[in-house]
Order: sequence, then structure tokens, then C-alpha cells
Amino acid sequence: MEKTRALTKDRNSHLDASLRLSAQVEELSKRVEEKDGMICQARANAIGAETNVDFVTRATNNMLLC
Repeated sequence: MEKTRALTKDRNSHLDASLRLSAQVEELSKRVEEKDGMICQARANAIGAETNVDFVTRATNNMLLC
């Protein structure tokens, strides 16, 4: 009987640890997804900034040529 209790307690401890680890993995996955979204947005912003710089450069060159 005592051995059964010990095994049940051990199993429950492992289950609790597994659930905690699963929750941590899920939280880390969410953080990675958020960071990926931020990186994509930063890339889009950089492309937009590059487009703006190109436009301003062309406009400035056109003004200097006139």
C-alpha cells in the first residue's frame, strides 16, 4: 500500500512538472511569435524608409538640375 502511494505521488509530481513545462513552452512560443511579428514590422518600416529616401533623393536631384 505504501509503495502504491509513493508511486502515485511520484506520478503526480511528474505530471505537475510536465504541465508547468508545457505552460512555459507555450509562453516562450508566444513570445517568439510576437518577436517575429515585430521583426516583420521593422522590415516593412525599413523598406518604407528606403522608399522615402529614394523619393527624396530623386526630388532633390531634380530640384538641383532645374
